[in-house]
Amino acid sequence: MRIQVQKLRDLLAIMEEVSEKGFKTASYKKATQYTVVGDGYFRAANLNMALRVRVPEASEGEPFTIPTAAAIQVLKYWNGLQDMEVEAEKGSVTLRSVPNPTLNIQGSTSTSLTNIQASEVMAFHGDPKGPDDSPPMRITVDGNRFLNPLPAIAAYANSSDERPVMHGILLELGSPVRAIATDGFRLAYRDLPVHLEGVNMKVIISRDVIHVLAALWKARPSPPDVDPLAGFLQVMNPRRPLQLTIGNKAMIATFGPAGAALEVAVKLIEGTFPAWTQIVPAANALVHQATVDADQFNRAVKQTVQFAKETRNILRLSWGPDGLLTIGAKSDAGTFSTQIRAEVEGPPIEVAMNHKFLLTYLAEHHGQITLAAENPSKPVVLHNGPKDGEGHVNVLLMPMSFDKPVPPEAKKQPEAKEEPADAVPTAEQAEEPEEEAEVAAVASGKAKRAATSPAKIAAKIKAKAKQKASK
Repeated sequence: MRIQVQKLRDLLAIMEEVSEKGFKTASYKKATQYTVVGDGYFRAANLNMALRVRVPEASEGEPFTIPTAAAIQVLKYWNGLQDMEVEAEKGSVTLRSVPNPTLNIQGSTSTSLTNIQASEVMAFHGDPKGPDDSPPMRITVDGNRFLNPLPAIAAYANSSDERPVMHGILLELGSPVRAIATDGFRLAYRDLPVHLEGVNMKVIISRDVIHVLAALWKARPSPPDVDPLAGFLQVMNPRRPLQLTIGNKAMIATFGPAGAALEVAVKLIEGTFPAWTQIVPAANALVHQATVDADQFNRAVKQTVQFAKETRNILRLSWGPDGLLTIGAKSDAGTFSTQIRAEVEGPPIEVAMNHKFLLTYLAEHHGQITLAAENPSKPVVLHNGPKDGEGHVNVLLMPMSFDKPVPPEAKKQPEAKEEPADAVPTAEQAEEPEEEAEVAAVASGKAKRAATSPAKIAAKIKAKAKQKASK
């Protein structure tokens, strides 16, 4: 196969997007780190997705494989404008540059890499099937409007795939299309600027797949004035509509019109997404609102963090008619609070939030931030931008309980450590199962009964008699 160096580099960069890194099963990991070349395509796959790119140069000969990452490193310093030959034989594949007097390249460079059986790499499957083997749904969307907002939502999905449903984004396809993600502590949702009239369908896509799709789409420039000497990513398939073929268990995203060069097959996550609408307050119920500058808010939270670390990461936020948002925390060292200006609506309120989740949100948002709450026991809703704006991400942070006083009976125990009345129990104390507390109580009762048994009393009397005799 003869191909331009830059074109091969760009193709391998696309394939590397689906390479699994650090997978526990060595044989599976090996298969995902190879690109298959043949039958007119470059393709790669992992358990969640597979992609293929139509490449005319790959039409000749039997299919072979190239170790993706190794080839990228080899080609890193080769002249991108020169041609190269790729020759495969059993167990190896040779990359050899072609001399080009026009570019003043007289010599040739070559390297030999491992070539495994193409059959070891998972195949790219065709059209997915709908329910009961019915035809799949085919829709066309604006790729910019559909894919670009999704990574910001995916950040709120659970990073662990132990609970697959919460590791993905729920897409409610309709008018408008809505994207939702949650990790159990936070929830984010957004109405995308995409409307699919007459469509009513829900799919769950892995957060990892979302990031790959968005990265592939962003790599493409706008169509006008494409430099003919630019890389393959620039000329292969400029931004065009995104074609989605959605089945019961899989989806194919085609970048451009039907039959375009790049296709990505995605395995959908099966299962039932949490009933997220049940915890989202109605808009008219959010009677407590405060709008602040995000950067000022971020600095004020960071000033308070050291105190919040000692109290289960709890921050106290309060606002009222004085036009101030107060951020406070308590610790054994004392109480700390700071205030910033706020545009306040509704009666005063005080809520408790986890400072880690709040800082994560503030790190990604600037400009105006609006906090809205129904009451202290309900989630706090945050959104970025004008209050009457559309299309921004709404984030719910689950509430935390306020400081709990130490029970009076605990203070009477001489061996107990004295604590201030408003001390907060540690996370371990707060989360101790009732069964463990009951076991501890039973054990304590047994110890007291053992200390007051007749045998123990007789032993104490004998010991006192011996002491008197010795005197």
